[in-house]
Amino acid sequence: PDIPYYDYLPPPNGFAQPNGINDDGVIAGNVSGFPFGTLAYIWHPDSQAYSFFTAPAASEANTFPAGVNKQGQVVGNYFSWAAGFFKFQSFLKTSTGEDCDDRSESGEFETINVPGAYGTIAAAINNRGTIAGSYFTSVSTYGYVRTRTGAISSVNYPGYAGTSIYGINDQGAICGNSFTNAGLNQGFVAYPSAGSSAR
Repeated sequence: PDIPYYDYLPPPNGFAQPNGINDDGVIAGNVSGFPFGTLAYIWHPDSQAYSFFTAPAASEANTFPAGVNKQGQVVGNYFSWAAGFFKFQSFLKTSTGEDCDDRSESGEFETINVPGAYGTIAAAINNRGTIAGSYFTSVSTYGYVRTRTGAISSVNYPGYAGTSIYGINDQGAICGNSFTNAGLNQGFVAYPSAGSSAR
């Protein structure tokens, strides 16, 4: 195979971790270190520069992007402090600051919550704006898919106690793993049915 070309990113102050890259080479990640907690960043290949942001509801700048699509929409997660404990929540950041389907908070950020969940993780977003991730209940962990209009579908691999989703492509196929109460883990790929809004 051909030897790949490596382009090293200039390190910002702190420990930087890139988490996702889109078709144009834009990278979403986070940088951590005293005194600012954990900030989210976007690396812009054209300008060779970073921009930084924090989810508005995050406590102490604890924001962790997970993925970015071709439209520049970023999904990720943050910790918020409420009622004496941390809650893990997810966000969608629009690329332009305009409302996302007239549903966004503060004009640019939208919190993603699966109804009834104790916590929600956004793991990936495709170029259609469909988001995939996982959520927690008192019973187990389950996967979900959220369309660009906000419709959420739960995903659980048949016969298993719980499911985590880690990726989604532009055709709506998702990948993840499921587990049993006995500790058996099984990776899988799942495809949307014909006519599904996840396509």
